[in-house]
This record gives sequence, C-alpha cells and structure tokens, in this order.
Amino acid sequence: MTARDPFYTDYAWLYDAHQRGVRGDIEFYRDLALQAARSGGTVIEIGVGTGRVAIPTALAGVRVLGMDIALEMLAICREKAAVAGAALDLVQADMRRFSVARMASLVTIPHRAFLHNLTEADQAATIRACRLALRAGGRLAMNVFNPEIIAAVEMMRGGDAFEGVPTFDVSEQVIETPMPMRAPDGSVHRAMLRVRYIYRAQLEALLLDSGFEIEAWYGDFAGSGFGTLSTEIVCVARAVE
Repeated sequence: MTARDPFYTDYAWLYDAHQRGVRGDIEFYRDLALQAARSGGTVIEIGVGTGRVAIPTALAGVRVLGMDIALEMLAICREKAAVAGAALDLVQADMRRFSVARMASLVTIPHRAFLHNLTEADQAATIRACRLALRAGGRLAMNVFNPEIIAAVEMMRGGDAFEGVPTFDVSEQVIETPMPMRAPDGSVHRAMLRVRYIYRAQLEALLLDSGFEIEAWYGDFAGSGFGTLSTEIVCVARAVE
C-alpha cells in the first residue's frame, strides 16, 4: 500500500468522473452513521477519498472523521466539503495502523477500499486497527466485490482496446486492472489499479479472529441476502468484549 498510487495521486483530479460507487451505498453508510451518531460515538470513514460518501453523511448531520492515505484525494475532499458546507475532520492515515483518541461507535470502509490491502497480513492488520478503534458494541461496515462472480465475468469478458484486459494472479488473489481515464479535454491518462480480492469465508475468519461477531451479510445495498451470484459482499460486524 502506497500513498503514491498514481490512480489516487497523479490522477486524483479525474477520480470523480470515473468512479460512481455502487448503487445504494451512500444511503447505506449514511444511515448506519446516523444510527451511530445517536449513540454519541465517533464515526470514522476509512478511504474517504474525495468525499463521495462522507460529504452527504456530514450534510445529514453526522460529524465524520475521514481518513485516507493519499493527500491529493484529501485535498479534493476538503475543497468539495467547503463548497457543500459540510463539516468534516480529515486526516492522512494508513488503514493498517491508525489510532484514535476517542473510541468510535462506527468504522466504515466503503467502495471496496479494503481491497487495497495487498497481503493477508495487511488485511488482518486493518481489521485489528478497526477493532482497536471501536468501543464494545461498535460496528464495522464495509463492502468488497464478490470474486465468485466478478472475477469469472471479467476473465470471460476481457476488455476492449480502450479499457485493456485485467490480469489475475490466482495464487495471490491479486487483480491488476488498466484504468484509462479520459479528461475533459479529450486526453487519455492511464493508470494501473491493483487490488487483492477476498472471499466471504476469508473475511469472516479475519473478523472473528480480531474480536468481531457478524451482524449481517448482504449481497447488495438493497438488503438482499448474500449468495454466490451476488455482485457485492456487504458486511456489518459488531465489536465484542
């Protein structure tokens, strides 16, 4: 994991034009944050990026502590929040080793940001850091794509001349995807997005080992039950004593 990933640094200015999230995710995380805020605890968003989720959550009345490793993304988020009139606390932090002065009632990792942990050790470190930041009974909510369906579809689909073709390292569970981005002036900028996918059973084991119990699994943000053909793995876990 590096703060110099060109997709989030050199090309941060193009991020919003090419990343729209998953249908219903803003409302899902906002509603969890509203529930947490009523209990008086801190709400933390990891991988806050340009504020796609955090800004509407703040506008709904929740004070959000947004963390990101890329200063370029934070700068855009800060500017957008100011324009929108949203009060956000923004800090640069590594999801694997962050700490907070005040225990949180909710930690969220939206839009598959957890997949930037490129080793199992990184994944475990992030889950442990989240648990240490949460008070007992606090929640961790996150989503990642479901590799059971997404990886298979991508391998069969391939890519066109503009998109390029993703490459899969099955042994390491790492996907490298070309990310061409067209700027308003028509120029094309190309970066490579590298993520490590995770299966539901693997994520569940990490959560249980780090002091969480599973509250819910969903296959989308409409509340559908998770199944093999679900496109997303949406998880809500609760910190236990």
